[in-house]
Amino acid sequence: YVNVERNYHLSSNYKINVPKYQVQQVFLILIHNAINAMYGSDSGVLTLSTVLDDSAEMPRVKVTITDTGTGIPVHVQDNLFKLKSTSGDNRRGVGMGLPWARAFMTTIGGHLSFSTSEKGTKMYILIPKNNRYLKLG
Repeated sequence: YVNVERNYHLSSNYKINVPKYQVQQVFLILIHNAINAMYGSDSGVLTLSTVLDDSAEMPRVKVTITDTGTGIPVHVQDNLFKLKSTSGDNRRGVGMGLPWARAFMTTIGGHLSFSTSEKGTKMYILIPKNNRYLKLG
């Protein structure tokens, strides 16, 4: 099983105006990958976090999806966002999800990146505050 933790640090009046279906797909891809990374673990933890990051020149909403899996293998990391790049494990997919998710985030002026270690992986979704898709109310 997997425990889910939520750490939301945005007030409820923050609205993200992006294409709903595509954003849902980004989250589904990342959550699916995180759960697969913890496959076989008795105590996996999936953490979803949100925060307004105004430390950069352009403020942005930052969503972090963290898992406590074994991390992304070194031989996969450089090609992670390339089409058909997989860990080689067939139950984990065919390598289309992450490239699509990153491409979509780029089209709305955002970014998708990661950090990883043997203790798990963090996927970072960044959406600029001042883009045509984002309305903060």
